[in-house]
Amino acid sequence: SKSMLLSMAPYSLVDSPHEFQLKTKEMLKGVVDMVDKDHVEKFEQAQASLKSNQSELEEAAKTVATTGEEATAAKTVKQEKAEALQTAKKEVSTAKEEVAAAKRKEESLETERAAVVAEGAEYEGVLEKEWAVLKAGSLDGKKWRERAKHIDFVLKMLEPAGLDSALAGALPIAFKGKPVERGPFAEKAITYAEDLLQKVVIKLRERLNGSEAEAAA
Repeated sequence: SKSMLLSMAPYSLVDSPHEFQLKTKEMLKGVVDMVDKDHVEKFEQAQASLKSNQSELEEAAKTVATTGEEATAAKTVKQEKAEALQTAKKEVSTAKEEVAAAKRKEESLETERAAVVAEGAEYEGVLEKEWAVLKAGSLDGKKWRERAKHIDFVLKMLEPAGLDSALAGALPIAFKGKPVERGPFAEKAITYAEDLLQKVVIKLRERLNGSEAEAAA
């Protein structure tokens, strides 16, 4: 047995062994060889197991790393989407504000155009009606109340156009007589007042054209 061989081992290692001792030495050598082989096999198995475990650990580490990278990538994508959403919301809000501002501007321009058109129509109406009647002297003496009413209205329309006290005092006198009865001073006062009315109409037309051009821009 193995224990017996081990007890006989010292006797088999003498310088001049007998046959039995040689046999024992050979058997010991076989046992050693078997032990060595068994150790080598176990060592190789352990080494193979270690290598396998290392491979598994490396694969696990790769999996963890990949999972971590995927998680980081997913987090980055989520953050980018959130930022894109916020940007889109801001753009929508800005667009709404711009539309509202444009609408307010359009409404303001429309109100201004309407006011200019109304004022222009009023001044043109004065020139075509009240002013034309007074300048032509077509109202006789019996219609002095109507003539006075026309004069008051014309003077009122001339106030924002640059009417001064001298012109305001000269026009009622100039309109009392017929055109053939008017002197140079009366004619000059009428011509000057008419120029003021015409300038107002011209300025209103320019304002109207300007507002329309701004609205179309």
